[in-house]
Amino acid sequence: MGVPLVMHRYEVGDLDILDLHEEHCLPLPIMYSKDRLPINRSHIPTTEDISKWPHLSDIVFPIVDSHIGLLLGNNARDICAPLEVRVGPSGSPHLTRSIL
Repeated sequence: MGVPLVMHRYEVGDLDILDLHEEHCLPLPIMYSKDRLPINRSHIPTTEDISKWPHLSDIVFPIVDSHIGLLLGNNARDICAPLEVRVGPSGSPHLTRSIL
């Protein structure tokens, strides 16, 4: 019998999030914190990564030099609501722009 895996999780409330230009301050729903997230900076696309796709070639991603400590999902519907969607040929990446 193996040692059980213990994962700590914490509930955090009353948080707001700012966009990169600090123009929009939005409330977050109840969030859950973990000791670490299964993601690193290599998972973040760059302008160079997407420039080879014609339907995304005019998109410029800001360079963010920061720790990844928050993943937003379905519980943050208004924040993740699409303002623009770019879809290319089958098998190509797509882009969804949100308020953030």
